[in-house]
Amino acid sequence: MAAGLLMNFAAWGTNCGRMSRALRDRYGLTDQATAFFDLFAAPPGEFESQAMTVVAGGLARGAEPRLVKRAARLLQGFEKTLLGHAPRSRARVGRHAPARIYLSPAVRGVARA
Repeated sequence: MAAGLLMNFAAWGTNCGRMSRALRDRYGLTDQATAFFDLFAAPPGEFESQAMTVVAGGLARGAEPRLVKRAARLLQGFEKTLLGHAPRSRARVGRHAPARIYLSPAVRGVARA
């Protein structure tokens, strides 16, 4: 699950940051009103290194890399399914362009495992 969170946090954080900015810019919400989104817009300072330590420890104890990857995919699939059922605006019918997310070199290494 640490690998899944590690991979997913970049997309989640990007979406939270976008939502926060949109709510403030388009609807005039205050920083206090968007505090939830601001909180998750960037991972905590040591999150990546701590998650990598957990993943490395699991692999060192014999966790299969394919199962680590599967857990990450399952978490992302759950989120996609959950968000895929959110009501859509009639103005945005059709396919959306995939979000571009930044993955650090360490996270990309986990993604390739």
